[in-house]
This record gives sequence, C-alpha cells and structure tokens, in this order.
Amino acid sequence: MLPSAPVFKALTTRQAHLSVKTACADLVRFHPDVSMLTGIAPGAAVDTKAVYATLAREMLPKELAGLLLEAPYEPQEGLEYVMGAEVFEMEHDGTPVVAAAVPAGVEVVPLGDDDVPEMLKLTALTKPGPFSKRTHEMGSYVGIKQDGQLVAMAGERMRIPAAEDGSAPAFSEVSAVCTHPQHTGKGYARLLMSTVMLGIQARGERCFLHVKCENTSALGLYERLGFRSTKILHFAVLRSVL
Repeated sequence: MLPSAPVFKALTTRQAHLSVKTACADLVRFHPDVSMLTGIAPGAAVDTKAVYATLAREMLPKELAGLLLEAPYEPQEGLEYVMGAEVFEMEHDGTPVVAAAVPAGVEVVPLGDDDVPEMLKLTALTKPGPFSKRTHEMGSYVGIKQDGQLVAMAGERMRIPAAEDGSAPAFSEVSAVCTHPQHTGKGYARLLMSTVMLGIQARGERCFLHVKCENTSALGLYERLGFRSTKILHFAVLRSVL
C-alpha cells in the first residue's frame, strides 16, 4: 500500500533533487518551477503550526503551495486559502497493463523540453491539475499531436521508493492526463495512460494517481484501467499573506 504523505516521501527520497531547501525538517517543497506540491512530514509529533509558519515566511509573493492533507485544511496565520477540492487517492491493482490499440494515423510521441510551451497551453486549457514549466522533469511524458499541435498528453509525477522491509513496491504517479476539448471521445486518454503505465510496470513499480472526487467521467476510466480508491485526501492551495 502507498505510504502516507506521498509528497513528503517523494521529496525526501527519489525526487529530492527537485526540491528546494526549507528551514524546517518537517516541510518539503518542490522547486516552484517544477510543482506547487508541498509536503508535511507524517506523524502526530509534527508541530504543524511551526511548519505552516515556515511555509508562510518562505513563500515568494504570488507563489502558491498545494498540499494533499489527510483532514480538511484549518486556517493558519500568515496563509490565505485560495482554493481546494476533495480528491481520491487511487492505487492500481497490479494486474498487467494491456496496451491500448493505436488508431490509424495516430502516433504516441515522447515529450520533452521543446514541447513545454504546448504542454503548458494544453494543461491551462484542460486543467488536469497543477502543471509548471519544469513539471515534465518529474518523469516520462508522452503525447499525441495533430497537424503539429499537441492535443493529448499524460505522464508521471510523484515517485515513491519501495519499502525497506519489502512490504510495499515502489510507486509512480500517473498524472497530467488531458485531451483538448476538440479531440475528446477518441480514446486518447486510455491510450496515453496505458503507455505510461506500461513504462511504470516495466520498472517493477505500481501505479497510483489522484483525481477530484467530482470527476466522475475520469473515475470511470481509471476504474476500468484497474485503479481502486484507497482514501479521500483534501487538496488545499495556499498563498502567503505576510
């Protein structure tokens, strides 16, 4: 099973190289150009007020921090609640992924630095979740282009190591699954997700993802692909008012 506080786990292990240093050991943050995701260490002994105070002091003007919390966000001094949502944390059941059929005339292509402007444009239009100019550095990204335009994409976000005692495998998160509104209904999301998932499974890892509880259409697809909800988390986007 996926460990609690996945953002903290990812940023203190496999993705530590994408973090920025903070003055509090219980607070971790991706570089703002990579992601707004911010993690707090799990455990009742953590001084959450001190953690939030550090976050408020260290955030730049207009910068946003996104937290995945076990309980609804409670107001903290120095921080403004911008928006939020309940999200399902879903884990794949581990069954072998079956490659989706590729429609005639469609090619799945890897995405990289040169594709960032189009990736930002597509995610701004479709809003699959936070996406910044270096988010693609978190893992592998693939897409579909039509007439030179990126019309669909998917990739990897958080990456969690296997448990030291062997009780749980390594995990990689499937993320940024989105399709241009003019190209929906063509099976692109399933095709790209299965491509990403096959890559994760080839590394001996388990897939997981996060999705808004209200996104019933996406939930249906994810369940058909073998994902099962394990818990509800509370996503909170915060801004410093210091």
